Amino acid sequence: MAAVPSGPEASIEEHRLDLISDLDWECWVLSVLLVVAWAVGWWRGRRRLRLWFAVLSPLAAVVFVFFGLIVLQSEGTPGESCSGYHCTGPADLSARIGDLDGFGMLIVVNGLLAFSAAVPLAVITVAVETTLAIRRRGRAKTEAEDYRSN
Repeated sequence: MAAVPSGPEASIEEHRLDLISDLDWECWVLSVLLVVAWAVGWWRGRRRLRLWFAVLSPLAAVVFVFFGLIVLQSEGTPGESCSGYHCTGPADLSARIGDLDGFGMLIVVNGLLAFSAAVPLAVITVAVETTLAIRRRGRAKTEAEDYRSN
């Protein structure tokens, strides 16, 4: 049986769970759009579209993060709002993100969440497309051998 953390460890673990659940719906827009585009690409798209999506979606998310950092820098940064032990660890991360209101921070968080969705989708796409290509090549080879034997 796992030991229940107590003290600072429990606080850090609670904040890790709260970090994602405390985010507003606006922070998830780009991630949801990526997942919907990926699903439509598999449902109605072609192989070339899916492979372009696998390559460009993580890159676009990184560009989105950098664009958000530029906007955040132009907006200015809020004053120092925390002090003490919790400011140096991950326990105060959701509070620090909450203190950084504004359009720039919304873009950065959207980009980070989109990157965390785009990378697994890209890996799945490349793995499945590679498997399908190998199967297609094997099927074409057997069909060519059958044609030559007739």
